[in-house]
Amino acid sequence: GGMKINDLQELIEKVVEDNEYENHICASGGLGLLALDIKGYYVGPSLDIVKKKLGDKYEEFRTALAKAMKKTNKNTEPIIRIPVDLVYDHNSSLVTIPVEKLRNPNHPYVQSYAPDIGHTTALLYASKLNGKTVVFKKGPDGLVEDDRFREGSTTILNALIDYTAQGGKSIIWGGEGGEAVTLCGLDRKGITHICMGGGASVKYFMHKMYNDKALPGLESAQKSF
Repeated sequence: GGMKINDLQELIEKVVEDNEYENHICASGGLGLLALDIKGYYVGPSLDIVKKKLGDKYEEFRTALAKAMKKTNKNTEPIIRIPVDLVYDHNSSLVTIPVEKLRNPNHPYVQSYAPDIGHTTALLYASKLNGKTVVFKKGPDGLVEDDRFREGSTTILNALIDYTAQGGKSIIWGGEGGEAVTLCGLDRKGITHICMGGGASVKYFMHKMYNDKALPGLESAQKSF
């Protein structure tokens, strides 16, 4: 989730090549919009926000994501799941649109923003929360600052809290993701851990999980104690 996706490229590349686990990446926010664009859907001006956030890294990130979207996990399922419906703010009304209707570049919503995933997508992503494993969540699934666009995040966060109560571990990366829990009226204590630094959390995960790049700040702190 979220629109800040520039720190996810290396993580995605590592996860899709990792055949040891039954990995899933459920794409919402900027990642979901870009994935839909790669698939040939016309998602509207929300994609311009993604392009602006990525800047000169846009084409590189897009190419890497397109390659990753072809990968399957050990159960031959696509590792990267993309939205099947989006909520559009169209003429000040909320309209949920199945993505198949976005194939036409002249569809009625092509000039409207899509600030949230649809209900079907939220339920699909929530259904992936099973087993006693670890779920990492980065960012909200919609524009949660506006209470009209909280349904996707609320559905998934409720499922994440239930999953945690049943013995799973849940880690939210980033302050916006943590804030979403509060804005959606949920108890932050239902999440195993909320990391306020999203980008830093991704780097730490890469360091621990894949023995990735050294973290000078962490190494310095460890030597000091």
